[in-house]
Amino acid sequence: MSLQEVLGTDRANAAAVWVVAAALLVAAVLQALAGEWLWTALALAAVGLTAVPALSYRDPRVTPPVWVPLLAAAPLVVRPYQPFAHLATYTSIAVLALMTAVNLNALTDVRFTPRVGVLVVVTTTMGLSGVWVMLVGLSDMLLGTNYVAGMAELNREFIASVLTGLVGGAVFERYFHHVEGGGLRGRSEDPVEA
Repeated sequence: MSLQEVLGTDRANAAAVWVVAAALLVAAVLQALAGEWLWTALALAAVGLTAVPALSYRDPRVTPPVWVPLLAAAPLVVRPYQPFAHLATYTSIAVLALMTAVNLNALTDVRFTPRVGVLVVVTTTMGLSGVWVMLVGLSDMLLGTNYVAGMAELNREFIASVLTGLVGGAVFERYFHHVEGGGLRGRSEDPVEA
């Protein structure tokens, strides 16, 4: 797999990605209107990380595979179904961490070995999840929401974030093993020209 396949220029994929991004923007607006600031931030982060490659290359066709923003959008869709809501949230955070790592590796001079890439995804997922849980707790305290029932649930949230980070890291490691040469190639291989 080459960088072109990661940040492809396929018109059908790009069109699907931008439809998902538009849906995420609509979801962000609806969440903001409902006063759901955490979910607004999650949706906007997914849109932003999805748009970075296109903005960087100044070509709207340069996008990640459509499954990436779809997974990032998952918690907004399954949120009403409580058994899946937490899993979807942390999966989304792991995908955001993966998108961050791929964007860093593909669009900057930063290069990751496979093990460092895994470490970046795991620690970024755990860090973002930790920030998410802290924001949820602060929202409960300051805004009177009732997202977390107590300390036991808060601890389960942290454990879930760590486990999701480890799974996200394993997925990223598997991804690295499928890339030629054991690592992502960077901006020197322009997906627009390839």
